[in-house]
This record gives sequence, C-alpha cells and structure tokens, in this order.
Amino acid sequence: MMSVLLKMAEDLSHLIFPRNCIQCKSALTSDENLICSCCMAILPQTGYWKDGENPMYKILHARCGITHASSLYFFEKQNSVREILHHIKYRNNQKLAIRCGEIFGHILINENSWFHDNEFVMLPVPLHPDRMISRGYNQSFLIATGLIKAINGIVSDEYCERIISTSSQTKRDRYDRWINSKALFKMVEPEKISFKNVLIVDDVFTTGATVEALVHTIEKHEPKSISVVTLAFTDS
Repeated sequence: MMSVLLKMAEDLSHLIFPRNCIQCKSALTSDENLICSCCMAILPQTGYWKDGENPMYKILHARCGITHASSLYFFEKQNSVREILHHIKYRNNQKLAIRCGEIFGHILINENSWFHDNEFVMLPVPLHPDRMISRGYNQSFLIATGLIKAINGIVSDEYCERIISTSSQTKRDRYDRWINSKALFKMVEPEKISFKNVLIVDDVFTTGATVEALVHTIEKHEPKSISVVTLAFTDS
C-alpha cells in the first residue's frame, strides 16, 4: 500500500512540476535524470578508450608518467555535456554524476582490455575542505562511485587530501595553472597505493595541470601504474 501511495505522489509531482530533457525537451521518465535516454545515447563520446595514443594521453604523457588516459565526452560550450557538468557541479545533481560514471565504467570494462583485466585503487581528485564544506560533496567522488559499479577495485576519498585552496583557474594559462597547482596534494595513506594500479578520477580535463600535480604526488609512493579518466575533455 505504501509503495502505491509513493508512486501516486511521484506521478502527481511530475504532473505539477514536469521534468523535461535539457536537450530535446521531451518528458523524462521516473528513471531518467536531466537528460533522456535517447539524448544520452547521442552525446559526443570521445572514443579515447579505444586509442592508447589519444590526445588526452599525449598531453599527460609528455609531462608525467601515466599508463592510460581517457575521457567519456567532448566538452563544448554549446553542447549538453556542458549543461550536464553544470548540474553535477553546481546544482547538486549527485545522481546524475553517479549515473554518468556508471555508463563510462561499463564502456571501459567492455571496450578496453586494460580496465577489464586489472584491479584499481580509484582516487577522486580531492576538494579542499573549505570547498567541500561549501559544496557539500565532491563530484569526482560521485563519478568514481559510478565507475566502481563496473570496474574491479575500490574507491576512496580518504587516501589523499588537497592541502591548498586555489582560486578559480578558469582564465589562467597553462604555466600559471601549474605554478598554482604544484603543491596541491598530500597522500594521507600512501601505503594504500604502493604497488597498486591507481586510477585518478576527475570531472573535466582542461589543461591537465591539476591532474599532473596529483600524478607527481602519487609517483613518490611507488604505485604499479597511474591512469586517468574524466567525464569530459576539452582542449581549449
């Protein structure tokens, strides 16, 4: 009886406050969040998991020691990926972050033998405690929570911490971002990553400076490998 009442309440809520897809504007089902399944299926995927020498890998490999790098979607100013990231990062849409991570996890496990055959310690890029308090959640941790549903391993936001709070880096060039990021992180439990395959998880790859700083922090503690995945990639 209770489940019937809850379903009726949900249907009434959708009638009063209709939920529509941000792209095609069609009504969402109760299982859909922000974007319908059809539009989700045609978001601009990078396909980087099929190419070991993809642009994201080349950028990072030129600066630091990584094994793999991949991103799920292309981020462009006018596409729905930008809107999805905005809802995840600034509008508390935590379920969407987990769902996108889950989608990416299944793609990686099914289409890339490296992710299929190995076990990983997932490290979401940490937020500074001040930012964590103001936002209430770490979007990278939520993405990793979705990834781990498909990829073998563990995810923790306790092994590494962000020790410097940086100002917005949106308009900084690559060199300035690196100077501002090089001392960002500290391993709290370094033994948890020693001789393990470490997978860094973040929301969007722009210049790569923050990820690079985290890779250099991790490298000091003798991991077996370091790879990077992000939900979106932009080279602008």
